Amino acid sequence: MKLPLGKVLILDDSVPLTSVLKEGLDGPEMQVLIAHTAQEAFSLAEANEVGVALVDVRLQGDGDSDGINFARRLRDFNPDSRIFFFTGFDSPEVHEKVRSLGLEHIAVIRKAEQSLSDLREIVGEAVDGYNSDRAARQSESDTRAPLIQLDTIDLALYRALAAHPELLQTMDWRRFEKLLADVLETLEYEVELQQGTKDGGIDIIALRRSTEWGDHRYLLQAKRWKNRVGVEPVQRLLFLKSDLQATKCCLATTSTFTRGAWALRRDYRWELELRDFNGLREWIERALRKKLHLPERDA
Repeated sequence: MKLPLGKVLILDDSVPLTSVLKEGLDGPEMQVLIAHTAQEAFSLAEANEVGVALVDVRLQGDGDSDGINFARRLRDFNPDSRIFFFTGFDSPEVHEKVRSLGLEHIAVIRKAEQSLSDLREIVGEAVDGYNSDRAARQSESDTRAPLIQLDTIDLALYRALAAHPELLQTMDWRRFEKLLADVLETLEYEVELQQGTKDGGIDIIALRRSTEWGDHRYLLQAKRWKNRVGVEPVQRLLFLKSDLQATKCCLATTSTFTRGAWALRRDYRWELELRDFNGLREWIERALRKKLHLPERDA
């Protein structure tokens, strides 16, 4: 299947630089949009599905609407967008402002250190990642009727999934979240299922109380995807975990993870859990055995 054309937005007040970048990056896979003010850039973002943005930090004559504030507006408007600060001005103050706006996972590219070919490679990878995520979202919103249409999460559903775990990949996204909430509740967590707005935030907040070790607050994000889950969603979840002061977070998917995502799991093993298709099968089996009052299998 041919991937859609990637929309790349460049926000910089230098007309000569934007001309060079447009000429160097425009091509069959990427369409480059140019803006010289933050307001002009946001108007373009509203009219186009901008997957990747190169944003200058300081914009001459643009008042308070600098590149960092524009990046915040773009991320709010399109949470899946890939944003890079393309700047010659990189300082601790810039990073502090970025963190204060919840944008700390946006990369900073120094203008003086990047050749046009290197920049084309970086932007091309970001476009591919955005298109891959978009394809996964379209698959998730497929209007075909799911194979599982049970109104309640009950023992019959657990038995069906234990016998045919591939049915996990056909479940309605909200039913999938409710199933995971029931799994955690069965495993003796107090569970709060969120509203289900599909906004890329936290889907489940679970609490396990302990008088000996203290309460354990656990955040879970569910992704009923077919494509592999990459680094960026895991990084965002780690940020939410820190921002919400949780003990641990988990990203659960019906597919699997990239090598980069598993590397993050190793680096943050005390804070982060990743559950792929096989991990979900193990959870469902544990919950089913508990519902049937059977002993857990030996590890």
